[in-house]
Amino acid sequence: MARVIVICMSNLNQWAEHTLNKTKECVIDSFAGPLHLQERLREMGLSTGLVIKIKGRAPWKGPWLIEYSETVLAIREQEAQCLIVKSL
Repeated sequence: MARVIVICMSNLNQWAEHTLNKTKECVIDSFAGPLHLQERLREMGLSTGLVIKIKGRAPWKGPWLIEYSETVLAIREQEAQCLIVKSL
């Protein structure tokens, strides 16, 4: 059974440190948060069921680097908070 991880401000760094150091791959389960941010993520090509790789994060709460389908995308923390993902 896959563990569902909700990315939010309180556990964003914990999620990255503990889960991503083990797998760095996850699948988008759903979106949460403000509709305009959800729409922006969908316009960037993210969708439910998409397998993404977290490549890293810029220092000082900078953007997250996400890779999917031969695309590398930088998303802000506010956008990353809208992702609900499952570990693979």
